[in-house]
Amino acid sequence: MTDNKKANVFITLGGTLVPIKPISPTKLMKAEIGVEKSFKKRNEPIDVPIYKVETAGGGHESFELDADSILVPDDEKETAKRQADWDAHLDATERLKKEQYDITKRIVLNAIDLKLPKDESWIKDQEDLYIEVPEDPRERWNHWLETEILHPTDVINLIAQILMLSATGILPDEEVEAAVNLFLDSVSPEPEEAGDGSPAEENAEEDRALGTQPFHVGDHSSEGMGDDPK
Repeated sequence: MTDNKKANVFITLGGTLVPIKPISPTKLMKAEIGVEKSFKKRNEPIDVPIYKVETAGGGHESFELDADSILVPDDEKETAKRQADWDAHLDATERLKKEQYDITKRIVLNAIDLKLPKDESWIKDQEDLYIEVPEDPRERWNHWLETEILHPTDVINLIAQILMLSATGILPDEEVEAAVNLFLDSVSPEPEEAGDGSPAEENAEEDRALGTQPFHVGDHSSEGMGDDPK
C-alpha cells in the first residue's frame, strides 16, 4: 500500500487538495448492519430463496436457489415461482447495496474537513444557471461539495481513501487494501460500460492530466472557510 492512500489529504481530479480525517470503522459497520436489519424487518427477500425437492423416500430436501436452478422441466408453475422469487431477491439485494452505499457515503463525507466558504458568490453563479441551491446548511454543504469540489469519480475514490485512512493500525495493510479494492469493484462500472479508449475515458484521462498543480481549497479566497454547517 502506498503512503498517499493513507494521507490526510485527498487530491481531486481537478487537482484540489481536500483535507480528510479518519472515521470510526465501528460506526460504518453498525450502520451497514442497521440497514440490513431494517430490510429484514420489512420482510425484504435479501436472503437467498430456498426451494424444496421431494426425495425418493417421500420427504423433502431444501436447496438454495440460483440462476441455474430456476428452470424445472415440465413444471411451468414451479419455474414461474422460482423465477419470481429469484427476481425479487435480486431486486432486494440491489436496493440493499444501494442503501448501504448511500449510508457509507453520508458517513464518509463527514470526514471531509472543509467548511462552506464565507464568500457566497458560488451560490449566485449557480442560481444564474438555474441550479437550485438548498437552504438547509447540511444540504447546502453537501450540494457545494458535489457541485463545486468533487467530480463523481472523486466521491468513490475519496470514500476508498478515507476507509484506508480509518483502518490504519487496525488491520494489516494487505487486508485493508483488499477490502477497499472489493469496495471499488462493487461500485465501479463494468468494463463494457466504462469502455477502453471511449470519449468518456479519454475525457477522464484529460481531467487527470489537467489536475497536476494541486491547490488548497480556500487559497483563492481571502475569507477562507465559513462556519462548519455540521
